[in-house]
Amino acid sequence: MPPLFDRIRRLIDSRRHRLVEPPSLSIPEYVASFPARWQVTHPAAQLSWPTPCRIGSRRLRAEFDLPTESAELGVLSITGGRVFGVHGWVLGVNGAVLPELSWYGGPSERILLPSTLPPPRRLDGTCVSLVSDWSCRNYAHFLLDALGRLAVLESAGIALSEVDHVYCPTPPSAAAASLLDRFGIPAEKRVFAAPGLLVAAEHLLVPSRPATSLTYPAWLPAFLRRPVRPAPKSASTERRLYVSRLGFERRSSSEPALERVLRERDFEVYEGSERPTQPEDFDEATFVVGAHGAGLANLAFCRAGTRVLEIVPTDNAHPFYYSLSVAAGLDYAYMVGQSVVDRPLDVFGPSPYDFELDAEELEAAIDEWDATSQIPVRP
Repeated sequence: MPPLFDRIRRLIDSRRHRLVEPPSLSIPEYVASFPARWQVTHPAAQLSWPTPCRIGSRRLRAEFDLPTESAELGVLSITGGRVFGVHGWVLGVNGAVLPELSWYGGPSERILLPSTLPPPRRLDGTCVSLVSDWSCRNYAHFLLDALGRLAVLESAGIALSEVDHVYCPTPPSAAAASLLDRFGIPAEKRVFAAPGLLVAAEHLLVPSRPATSLTYPAWLPAFLRRPVRPAPKSASTERRLYVSRLGFERRSSSEPALERVLRERDFEVYEGSERPTQPEDFDEATFVVGAHGAGLANLAFCRAGTRVLEIVPTDNAHPFYYSLSVAAGLDYAYMVGQSVVDRPLDVFGPSPYDFELDAEELEAAIDEWDATSQIPVRP
């Protein structure tokens, strides 16, 4: 290719791939101006939260940020709607993004699209989008935010048998992939999200992310527990699971000492990322200990009354798994691990830093909880 044409091609490519913040519209604004329908499944309502129980001497830098009102949830039906990429950002026929359907719940400077969108893959009939931010790379977002949208779809009275295509997150693991079958998503209807993929549907259905800010509702665990295969009546299992973060960021700097304490108290060191039996494993659990991370999304499969001790690093104090435990009726407490670096409180995103936790304090807490069946709350 002559040098001049090569420079022109590279200039065109650079402009095409330049990321820009698209215009955005709220759902009411879009429905008022374009062919679309918003069906409310869960009206906004007041929320109240029990005080999270803290174990141990260390405190968080700031308390969990808990909303006082739930978001209005529903299903948006768009004639000629489009959905883009691995985050499942929804676009109307006018090119505006509809951010209320994303993880952000409203306009965000982090929603960026190519200045020139690629040619779309056109789908005849009706397509429902389950793809949610980070659901293609993170098990918790895959299970709670993406598959959880099926609960909202069902609440609208819409069955998967009524749709022609399902825009699915690409599973981040083999274990996650197995959940697509468990939740009855027909293989022949799946269209997997991919970077740069633009899907244009004749009729697009988009259920809300089943959450308010960083918290989950009471009806979500009940829905997610449905595919759990019950243990045989003859089986009597009372498993204790320590959800390991071996191989991941944000783990304990004293991991061997923590594992020793927990193994001595009959905990399994559980590395579940490739285990297709995660729903059953957590259904059998009577006590779960783990640092804040995607593996704790499996708390959705626990039975009511299961004891949960979450280790919350000071640099990553989010209420995802506290709210999930409340929703599932679990006996929740948390211990604070001192992060080796504390970022400013308003920094976005998960912490990459490890944390320190006193193994003796963990040992004393579990022993007291075992002895009294009461959470050993410390002043």
